Amino acid sequence: MNMGKLKEKIIKGVFWFTSGAVAVNALNLLTHIILVRALSIRDYGLLSLALSAYAIFLIFSDFGIGSYIVSDIAGETGKRKYGNVKALIKGYSKLSIILGTTLAILSFILSFTLKGILPDIPMNLLLIISLYLFVSFVKNIILTTIYGFGDFKNYNILTTLEALFKLVSVVVFIYLLHEGVVFALFSYVLGTIAAILLMIPVFLKKINKIRKYKVEDVGIFKKYFMDHGKWIVLSRPITMIAKQSHYWIAEYFLGVNAVAILSVALRVYSFLYTMLRSIGATVFQTLCEQVQVNKKIAKILVKKSIKYSIILSILMILFTIIFSNRIVSFLFTDKYLSSGIVLVIVSFSFPLLSINDILRSYLYSLKKQKIYFHISIISSLSFVILQLLLICFLGLIGIAVVFFINPIAVMICYIYVFRNIIHIKHLVMFAHTPNKRKI
Repeated sequence: MNMGKLKEKIIKGVFWFTSGAVAVNALNLLTHIILVRALSIRDYGLLSLALSAYAIFLIFSDFGIGSYIVSDIAGETGKRKYGNVKALIKGYSKLSIILGTTLAILSFILSFTLKGILPDIPMNLLLIISLYLFVSFVKNIILTTIYGFGDFKNYNILTTLEALFKLVSVVVFIYLLHEGVVFALFSYVLGTIAAILLMIPVFLKKINKIRKYKVEDVGIFKKYFMDHGKWIVLSRPITMIAKQSHYWIAEYFLGVNAVAILSVALRVYSFLYTMLRSIGATVFQTLCEQVQVNKKIAKILVKKSIKYSIILSILMILFTIIFSNRIVSFLFTDKYLSSGIVLVIVSFSFPLLSINDILRSYLYSLKKQKIYFHISIISSLSFVILQLLLICFLGLIGIAVVFFINPIAVMICYIYVFRNIIHIKHLVMFAHTPNKRKI
């Protein structure tokens, strides 16, 4: 693929990811605005904890294999080995079905045990999590396949429709029927089921395109797992638990109301980070293809992506500083006004996160998941430890500060890695690329 076609693909990818991500996050934000206004602070805190528990359990439905199999699918597609693509999708689907079904059954059984450990969470809420897990692993198989093929348009249309269906369900159950927190979570399940029904035709269309190709390497799924996938499987549960730890640490030290305040801040934070995430998501799939074809172009792609991400990050930080309190007050009412300062502090992590996301994608494309394993373990442990230390002195502000401090430690790790492991004398994103040089 020449540079012109590559730019065209990236621009289209960024457009679809940006528009899709903005739409998804806007719909999700609107959903939570309705929930925040309809539910008490305590009930919204319980819903946030339930969604956090769901996110932790969900990782065990494939142990993070989907996150690296996407890069392998893209890599084999770049080499035109569609038979191997078929083998990867088939292997991943079989494993996800076995793990996902087992997890849903186990979580249903564990719901009765967790009721004794988490008495504040209603029993029905725990049972709905089990159902949500079951439908989610089916959805993930479909979306992983679509994303692996680089079909950014359909991927983002389908994820947007899922968010829309969730919003409609919440409006019906919470706004019109005045139901409580249990039906709020059930709305998520209905939205996902509706989205799956629309995703299936697109998924089958992708599968039919590669059905005729003969598998060249029968054991490719197992080979890639043993080569680099095992490191994701080892690290992903730890990193996911760490990423959700702030809600549970806040609940333990400060109570359910603090969880609600933190959740509101992070919802707005996630929405604002949409633009930056879309760049990283597009670069990821494209890098996986280009590393197999032209590594020089891949390095330039990393450099350019980081340059524009930093510029956009600075603009978003300024926007957050100026409008954070107004946004929180207008969308979520004054009872969540304390979320404003939390939002401002966490926004300073934007440039760090955007750079780290792109460098992680580069590591994935080079199949250096072992390196990422070590970085993720360091990041997860420091994230949890720093929260436990700072919450004792600064309360909820302490958790917000960790969102800014921890990515610095991760970036230091990446700087070390790119200078010593990938053998780049200077970080590629800071190196000067002469305009006269043609690739």
